[in-house]
Amino acid sequence: AQAAAVAAGYPDGWADAALGPTRSGDGFRIAMLIASLLFALSVTGVAVALGEAESRPEQRTLLALGADPRVRRRIAAARAAVISLLAGVLAVPAGLLPIWGLLLSRGAPLVVPVPEIAAALVILPLLVVVATFALTRPIPPWSTFRGAGS
Repeated sequence: AQAAAVAAGYPDGWADAALGPTRSGDGFRIAMLIASLLFALSVTGVAVALGEAESRPEQRTLLALGADPRVRRRIAAARAAVISLLAGVLAVPAGLLPIWGLLLSRGAPLVVPVPEIAAALVILPLLVVVATFALTRPIPPWSTFRGAGS
């Protein structure tokens, strides 16, 4: 009776006490979270790859100055961390503000999607940094380029 009284306060709401509490959307929510993470990972990968292609002259300069060949991985991983953190910090409010505005306009309670926010701000940057560090090739040794201009 109490659930029906609460549901009656919303024009399109209803309640059936015989069903009991269920969360039918959890499977779909997890599937969408995984799909969103994979999409964000691929977009961040493209951004990092474009940044790497653009910074090729600087990498050659580092190599000529005697930098360790693994420094490219560190630079790429740091660039990936900045891009993914910035994306998460911008995407979370951009995605939540419209739905929170809709909920406020209907007088409904605000629900903070903690797992999704954690995924965007913690899991995504970690995945991106690990993937970038694992997939970025080190700068080849200087001896590789010695005979290239001849």
